[in-house]
Amino acid sequence: MSSLPEYCVACLSNKFEYLFNKNNYDIYKCLNCRTSVVWPLPTVNVTNNIYADDYFNSQNDFGYKDYMKTEDLTRNECRMLLEHLPIKKGKLLEIGSGLGFFLDEAEKIGFSVEGLELNIQAVEYSNKVLNKKVVCQKFENFTHTTKDYEVVVMLDIIEHLLDPNLGIKKVNHLLKNKGWLLLRTPNSSSKLSKEKGINWEQIKPPEHLYYFSQEGLMIFLRNAGFEIKNIKHIGGTGLCTGENIKIRLALAIIKRFVKFLKYLQKIGLLIAKCRGNLDTIIIYAQKKKDV
Repeated sequence: MSSLPEYCVACLSNKFEYLFNKNNYDIYKCLNCRTSVVWPLPTVNVTNNIYADDYFNSQNDFGYKDYMKTEDLTRNECRMLLEHLPIKKGKLLEIGSGLGFFLDEAEKIGFSVEGLELNIQAVEYSNKVLNKKVVCQKFENFTHTTKDYEVVVMLDIIEHLLDPNLGIKKVNHLLKNKGWLLLRTPNSSSKLSKEKGINWEQIKPPEHLYYFSQEGLMIFLRNAGFEIKNIKHIGGTGLCTGENIKIRLALAIIKRFVKFLKYLQKIGLLIAKCRGNLDTIIIYAQKKKDV
């Protein structure tokens, strides 16, 4: 067991308890806000290697098995996320833009879009196939004019960063006053995460380094100058349970031919809620002050 973390990235408390070791990494939980962290953190070289060429077609425990097969489902989720965004035009930056599906859907409704992505194959697909402006660069190294964007998007990204505090401050600097942050991350205070413990599918160091509780995430964002405007919960990687990719893909195909799409989605969310499978949190937050 390693030494304790110095402080909680979310609430700044220095009170921790040891949870368990997975993949040879110790994980600790903050006793104040219940946010957990991998400690000690891996090196930059270790994290960089995770996002190699095969990240979106991975044969190991990290990344995605075949991301392209989930395109219909992913685009549907992107449209739902955009539906709840209060503005529909302006400059939008997505951090960790993957193959560019969200950027493509955002552009369709009126946004001017840009993306940052570490995986070079995903960048090439976004640029050449979807004709999107995406650069291969770490967010930590991204330099840009401050207060330039109306929206910054971080979908399943904050849990990967070595320094989330540095990252969220940079987001604040990039956003215009009253600009919007759309953030999605696993929810460590969900019923499913508590029941599964070390076997929760989101516990996968050194890919995921931080496991925010809802309370911790709200404190984290408020300290970074944001006001929480809307909170939603979904399953791990989909609108239903987030556990079975074949079922989710089948549902996505069926939904394309059903007129009552929104009703089906509500039913799926209700079923997932009853099963306690809503283990991912979505937050829409507005910048209120510079930090």
